[in-house]
Amino acid sequence: MDYSDYRCKLCQAFCAAEAFSDKQRKRLRAGKTGSCAGCQEDILALKRSAFAAQERSADGQLESVSADNWRFWQEGLAALPRGHEMLSRWLQKELRRSDSEADSARVGMAPAWLEELRAERVLAYDAVAYPFEQLFCAMFETSDLAGLHKAPLNQVPLCPTLLRAYHLAGLKRPKSWRQKEKWQKRYVQSFRRSAQYLCFLEVYHRFMLELVVPMLGHELLYQCPPTLRCQMPGVVPMGRPHRDSDFAAHHGAEINFWIPVTQVWGSNSLQTESAPGREDFHPLQLGPGELVVFNGSRCLHYTLPNETDSVRVSFDFRVIPKSLAGNWRHVVKSTTASELAQYEFICTEQQRDLLASRKEISHANGSKDSCSQAAAQNIITAR
Repeated sequence: MDYSDYRCKLCQAFCAAEAFSDKQRKRLRAGKTGSCAGCQEDILALKRSAFAAQERSADGQLESVSADNWRFWQEGLAALPRGHEMLSRWLQKELRRSDSEADSARVGMAPAWLEELRAERVLAYDAVAYPFEQLFCAMFETSDLAGLHKAPLNQVPLCPTLLRAYHLAGLKRPKSWRQKEKWQKRYVQSFRRSAQYLCFLEVYHRFMLELVVPMLGHELLYQCPPTLRCQMPGVVPMGRPHRDSDFAAHHGAEINFWIPVTQVWGSNSLQTESAPGREDFHPLQLGPGELVVFNGSRCLHYTLPNETDSVRVSFDFRVIPKSLAGNWRHVVKSTTASELAQYEFICTEQQRDLLASRKEISHANGSKDSCSQAAAQNIITAR
């Protein structure tokens, strides 16, 4: 390997191996990012300078970069003999990380109204206005979602979620499907450009703005796209018992929505406790036109091996009251291939403005919305 190709993550310069410490060289050889010795020395000098500024003031704490001690870091930076663009970037990054951690810590003591909003309950919605069952039939290219495990395996599924479900169920797939399994990232991107999926997303955005926001009474950050799930009869559960707060990527104020588009009960449904620590695990029982709100952040939930003769198809998403989100951002590694992690959070206020502007443009051009219920039905019947 040519070590001259190593790039310092801080100054962005390409450096020879000798410019990195032994520890940093090990990181680079493992395919991780590293910082050169020069940048590490500059950061150490900045820390010393900032500590000196703090000692002169005899005020504040300097264990890490934060809004409370920001002035000391700025004084320390100004006291260095030369300007450091890299150090300014490093300080801004550390401040953002500190703010995010502080926001999460504040949410650890959730307000009472948040706990009320995410208490477990089953609610009905208008399945005509929001035809999710039909939209999933289009994405999964079938008229019988619950009987997908009995359908012949001919063409490669349009939706990667369905392909993974066949794999987890232990069903033998045609060899021609292997290319899709190998190039999963491209597979996901192709699916997300499809007319069927775009149609689903349009209805999902309307559902969020017209139903979820009024229901909760708060402007929200909401997951987009939602996570699609499919569990076929088999001996393998989908995941282990967990709380979403077990994972660092989740915000502590998330409210979970779980929406099946097939009838669910017993072992083909989601199992959860009704409140944190109660351990009264039970399957959620509902069907198309119904949804569950629950506290997935703090309540243990999991699935069992599906011992029924019915496929469970569902989707789920998380929302965060904007007033509790602070500076938090959902971060996904660019190298991940799992479609489950490939989502972001959208602000309902911004999405409302975006949809309004699109509607104005559409009316000005004399065209209709890109995906009406009739269009969705046409996609389904064409299959």
